[in-house]
Amino acid sequence: MSLGQDDFLRTIKVRAGRAFGVVGATGYLRLHGHFWSYDEIQARLALRKDWGVDEGLIPFFGDWHEVICLSVSDGRVIYLGDDRRVLSIWPDIEAFLASLSDEIPQGKESDAGRLVHSEISPELAARVRELLQAKKS
Repeated sequence: MSLGQDDFLRTIKVRAGRAFGVVGATGYLRLHGHFWSYDEIQARLALRKDWGVDEGLIPFFGDWHEVICLSVSDGRVIYLGDDRRVLSIWPDIEAFLASLSDEIPQGKESDAGRLVHSEISPELAARVRELLQAKKS
């Protein structure tokens, strides 16, 4: 890995932290997830095989269903879908950074409402378990 690539991975969380989307080959792509810290990147390298991500790619964004990776061999940035199909490719780090957007384009409002994470209180979870148990009886 080059010094430039290492610097990119060390700073991507701060540099891209406010981005809502990215402009790729097919147009605007809404980002669902977060950019990882350098420590998170390093800790998750061992998970690549489990998630079907090539060893030559270093993921730095996503939830493992969709990930954005840096290709160590050629410096390209690659956005992979859940089926590991390539959603977009940027020729280098600079092109990827230039494509980040901190605004949601007009006409993309429906994307903004996509539920990414949800939690319920422990009390409600216990009540749901009680109701399910009662239903089984």
